[in-house]
Amino acid sequence: MQGAALTPLHVGGMQLRSRIVRTAHGVLLPWSDDGGGQVDYHVARAKGGVALAIMGIGGVHPSNPTVVPTHEDRVVPGLRAIVEAVHAHGMNIVVQIWHGGAIKPNMLGGPPWSPSGVPGVTTGIIPIAMTKTMIDEMVSCFADAARRIRAAGADGVEIHGANGYLITQFLSRATNFRTDEYGGSLENRTRFAAEILDAVRAEVTDDFTVGLRLSSNEYVENGIVPEEAAQIARALEDRIDYLNVSLGGYWRPDMIAGPADMPMGYQLDQSRVVTEAVSVPTIVTGRIMTMDEANRIVESGIADMVSMVRGLIADPEIVTKSVEDRTEQIRPCIGAVSCIGSTLSGTFACTVNPSAGHERERPAPETIPAASPRKVLVVGGGPAGMEAARCAAARGHHVSLYEMRRELGGQVNLVASAPFRSDFKAITMWQADELRRLGVRVRVNTPVDPDVVAAEQPDVLVLATGSEANSTGVQLMRPATPVAGFGLPHVYSGRALFESKKLSNVRGTAVVFDDLGEYDALAVADELVARQVEVVFVTPFDSFGERLAARVSTVGPTLRRLVEARVRLVPRSRLQEIRTGEVIVRGGGVDSTFAADSVFFVGLPEPNRDLLDYLDDFTGEVRMIGDAAGFHTLMRAIHDGDRAGREI
Repeated sequence: MQGAALTPLHVGGMQLRSRIVRTAHGVLLPWSDDGGGQVDYHVARAKGGVALAIMGIGGVHPSNPTVVPTHEDRVVPGLRAIVEAVHAHGMNIVVQIWHGGAIKPNMLGGPPWSPSGVPGVTTGIIPIAMTKTMIDEMVSCFADAARRIRAAGADGVEIHGANGYLITQFLSRATNFRTDEYGGSLENRTRFAAEILDAVRAEVTDDFTVGLRLSSNEYVENGIVPEEAAQIARALEDRIDYLNVSLGGYWRPDMIAGPADMPMGYQLDQSRVVTEAVSVPTIVTGRIMTMDEANRIVESGIADMVSMVRGLIADPEIVTKSVEDRTEQIRPCIGAVSCIGSTLSGTFACTVNPSAGHERERPAPETIPAASPRKVLVVGGGPAGMEAARCAAARGHHVSLYEMRRELGGQVNLVASAPFRSDFKAITMWQADELRRLGVRVRVNTPVDPDVVAAEQPDVLVLATGSEANSTGVQLMRPATPVAGFGLPHVYSGRALFESKKLSNVRGTAVVFDDLGEYDALAVADELVARQVEVVFVTPFDSFGERLAARVSTVGPTLRRLVEARVRLVPRSRLQEIRTGEVIVRGGGVDSTFAADSVFFVGLPEPNRDLLDYLDDFTGEVRMIGDAAGFHTLMRAIHDGDRAGREI
């Protein structure tokens, strides 16, 4: 494959081998003088053909330290190890430097620093308005961080002036109410950024690349909009070698890294207003997942470079596989944004790629061949079973997979029919393609019983038999007592809404009971809203999707749709009784009655473990994974399957 995105480009002091960039995101691997796991993570993308990695974030001041400690000299050895490792594979690397301002707590104690006393939207803390001495200190800290990065041999720095952090707080009229030379006019509001860029330039050599990241739209009253972002970019253009345009801030964090609800390339229309205003090389991002998309963006002139952050988390070899015409082997990003949610929760994980961020302890399975091939029978063709079969086959085992239904995919086939979740099916389709490529013997429409196991004579039996919807009516808060009326004909499981044709005409008012606190009940409510059904959402938790990490980012658009549709939330409550046409709900010791033409009970699924009860004569190794083992999220299913395939 060839195309505009694969052509070289000169940016500052860098000669890039293509236009494919991986912009900054947190990995949260511990920092060490030898680079640690950070080396493996970045090298995987370098080997995969990425031209430029923007590493981040590097905190410049002890009030906001980060995993990449660019505020301290100790960053140099570890960063040098990373730089040398990726340079060996032809990838350039710059480091994004940053301060959070009012968005982050002050780790030194006291209030955060910001241009004005506008409370931080994430902290609720009223910051201290920075004095000129504080401003000068911060400018100096940015320059010092750049000096350390240059000493480590990196190709450049990127000044983070986007997404609501400190520099943005100076740029934006929503957070900058100053009346001195740093507030008011656009010239004054850009002064802080200009001083940082000038100080960085004075600290580094001419061949050291200096970039800037800006947001095109903050989504807040009096905040930055594309036309003003373009003016800011032009005002600072002569100080930078490239411009990286993002979208959103902490008033709308879901716009920074949009979930599956957002269309591919959702940022481009607003970003191009900014990129077309400058003459320096530009970068755009926003759910760009394929080389075809990247080629179209570069050819159209929207930007000179294209970022594929989450696509490259899911598969670091997008570029290499595309060049080698192996696009069908690219593991797809499905927009679950668990990577963003997990990062904000203090970890790092990808739903579809268990190796992401864990390359050292979880290398690609084909690189760890089995000591002796074994015969493996996988029962169940959902995401857990297919991942186990894929990993085992990649390691050289002889694998068969049986699925009782006529189609592989398991519960993902239902999830993909929910609003804005069709992308989820891409991962199970990829798994199925990989099974064919790796020579796994797949049989569908074939239930497995002890006779089948005896005929197959496997060395290892992997039970990935999934689960069934809750049939007991037992709630987490009432484990000994099924809810009265659970067996009435208008009571359904959440799954039934997507798999039963008889529910295609659901009307009136529906009560959705969420006993999981995850995405399942949200999908049911989302689907009912789309069908113009009035929804009452009852849950023992405090809010919608309470157990989901970083909800405002991971399911922000879904939550917004439910609120806009006036879905009624009844938190900290349980079902007391279901009657014909109504539901009795108990919360805080008080009973309330809600009209209900239908009730959707989303409780803990029941693992399918029946086969295990009939395998007394089987002497081989048995592994139980996914829903059958009691896990019930897509990430847990895939990661559990990966673990099983590696351990066989």
